[in-house]
Amino acid sequence: MDTTVFPGCEASLRSDVLAYAAKRYGSRPEALWRTHPRYAVLRRPDSQKWYALVMDVPRDKLRIPGPGSVDVLNVKCDPILGGSLRLESGILPAYHMNKDSWLTLLLDGTVPRETVFALLDGSYRLTGPHAAGMARAPGKQTWIFPANPRRYDLAAAFARDPEILWRQRNRAAAGDTVYLYLTVPIASILYRCEVLEVDLPCPWEDRRGPDARALRMKLRETYAPGVLPIGLLQAHGIRSVRSARLAPAALVRAIAERTGCG
Repeated sequence: MDTTVFPGCEASLRSDVLAYAAKRYGSRPEALWRTHPRYAVLRRPDSQKWYALVMDVPRDKLRIPGPGSVDVLNVKCDPILGGSLRLESGILPAYHMNKDSWLTLLLDGTVPRETVFALLDGSYRLTGPHAAGMARAPGKQTWIFPANPRRYDLAAAFARDPEILWRQRNRAAAGDTVYLYLTVPIASILYRCEVLEVDLPCPWEDRRGPDARALRMKLRETYAPGVLPIGLLQAHGIRSVRSARLAPAALVRAIAERTGCG
């Protein structure tokens, strides 16, 4: 089995990915299929689990325009993060792998190098023996949290105190932005908040028991109903908001254009 030679691996970001994996994790690419000599598997040294797969795939099989093939990288990803990332250019449902927990990244430069490496790091962690939580892309992130106006009066809560506690069921971090989407009958984003602290003890009863956590966030801006309606979210790939999720970059830009705030 040839584990070192991959003809044409200098194309696109392929060689960069293999060099990064070798330097950071000591991973040597493995060619497992004689019929596909440019397919390269990367394994964790401790468990031998795959954490990445480099391939060259015909563009028509990925349903993307252009002739010939393109180098891609398959990585494991938390389903919540993956659902949002698939809305970004160059990030696709996994080719020939579980589409709920794996992604395919184009290595033709469409996906920034730093993002490719960050998602490769996340995949390495998620395939580890003590994987916990989801991989985070670099930098601060923007989230959309749903809130049921029939169950929680946010206007009254913010009138009492601009800082509130919220159940933490995602991997938000201090400095992240949270848009609070109020479900029907309002069906609009009404509030922009900034996360101040995370991983706080949960003050409410929660089925997760002592493992339950809360985050603290502060109100930064309020919007009138209809300024940021569900139709805007749907136009950017979000059909509904049933749980906390990352906001795609295109939606963040659209919100900034409508509100004058990034």
